[in-house]
Amino acid sequence: MNATRDKVIQSRLTYPELTLAAIGDKCGVSRERVRQILKVAQLPTKSQGYGTKTFQHCPGCNKQYRGSYTHYCASCRHIETGTLIPCAHCGKLKLVPNTLIRYRAKHPESYNPGQYFCKRTCFLGWVARTAGFRVNPQNSRWKIKES
Repeated sequence: MNATRDKVIQSRLTYPELTLAAIGDKCGVSRERVRQILKVAQLPTKSQGYGTKTFQHCPGCNKQYRGSYTHYCASCRHIETGTLIPCAHCGKLKLVPNTLIRYRAKHPESYNPGQYFCKRTCFLGWVARTAGFRVNPQNSRWKIKES
């Protein structure tokens, strides 16, 4: 029994990327028994090699970031996903996804292609202004403009 235990411990120390099932197949025991042996020996029971993310360099700012599926760091991700467009009401820049821009260009009958808003209050203010409403200063409710 000590030979199996020594073989399991040696396999974990030599090959930390192996799973418990792989060590068990190599030593002829179940993965649960491998886990028990490693726990008594105070060695890590999870494999150390597979699934670890590597550091990459962001092409936008050259910072290091962790990730395997993204091409930019979190602060530069807008480079590949969206375009900065000014709000039609207040003029603040808003990051608009490129998919939304393409969709609105294909369906101009449903949307005004150049009208993007930074938040809902800007949209409502723009609608009120273009429909002829104004804000009543006494109770700040929408009123029709008096001619």
